[in-house]
Amino acid sequence: YTGCISNIGYFNGVIVKKMKKITPFLLCFVPCANVFALNVNLNLNMEEPKTIKANKIEYNVKSEQVKTSGNTEITNTLGEKVTSDKLEYNAKAETIKTSGNTKITNASGEKVSSDELEYNAKTETIKASGNAELTNAEGQRVKSDTLTMTKDRENLEAKNIELWLGNHIYLNAQEITRKKDETIAKHAEFTACEGCDSYGNAWEISARRVKHDAQEKMLYFQNATFWVYNDTFPILWLPYYEMPDPSVKYKSGFLSPSFNSTNGMGTQINIPFYINFSERHDLTTTFSYLTKENPLFQAEHRLNLRHSEFRSKGSFTRNKAGEDRWHFYNDDKIELGENARAFVYIART
Repeated sequence: YTGCISNIGYFNGVIVKKMKKITPFLLCFVPCANVFALNVNLNLNMEEPKTIKANKIEYNVKSEQVKTSGNTEITNTLGEKVTSDKLEYNAKAETIKTSGNTKITNASGEKVSSDELEYNAKTETIKASGNAELTNAEGQRVKSDTLTMTKDRENLEAKNIELWLGNHIYLNAQEITRKKDETIAKHAEFTACEGCDSYGNAWEISARRVKHDAQEKMLYFQNATFWVYNDTFPILWLPYYEMPDPSVKYKSGFLSPSFNSTNGMGTQINIPFYINFSERHDLTTTFSYLTKENPLFQAEHRLNLRHSEFRSKGSFTRNKAGEDRWHFYNDDKIELGENARAFVYIART
């Protein structure tokens, strides 16, 4: 036997020391996915010494192919490991194929598992087929029938995919494609309340098409239906809807409208608009349409500093009688030390 297994391996139970030719073939494995904030990053370092174990290892010198079968295990000193029933490496084609219970793990707890896995070093693409599942160190998971991605994570395609992104965020779709910062899911269901209620998902959005822009951190839904409790009750349909992705804490834009009614002013439709200046400073303006009166304009300002908070709000309208009606309310709290606090209260109604 004059093969060229990289570094140290086992051949029919006999240790095979460093031989002559194949560059460390295992692997530039970087099965990575970054869809709606999922990030799995497994990278078997090619420079690290590796140990290869299998019930049987075959090497064809002419074709430069290595085949292993039976309890194949490849590890390195960084704690990275690949296990599978079978493995085939073609040095000329620069491809690696595994089959049967393939698992890839690293010391951080990130892992990939599938029935079969193919890696092409020339195109830098990875394809996982059959019960493909990716999990990162935070416990975020992707499950799919088939999953194809580039090593740099910029491009990805998957069929019948499910994503669990933590904090009750869940998405499933018939098909997902990712190109750089844009991810598109077709025939998808999305919720940020997966399992947050004992009766099931409190709400979901189903859509013919969902686009996620990683740069803008926005989700765009086409032909969207809002459901409550596991697709039981549809409550709203919209041809188009957009919202910040779950990683965004604060985002300027329109908020959900509200409705109320009084005898004197009739039905009132409130359309609020939120303006974010920073994590500690924001403003909400509201336009209110009244069926029996002129429109009403409202504003609420909030500012938090290290030792104080400032709150003020007001409203203005000119009623149908030609009178200007307005109000202003201010309530500030200022810490002056451990034993002193000042309050500023102003009200005009």
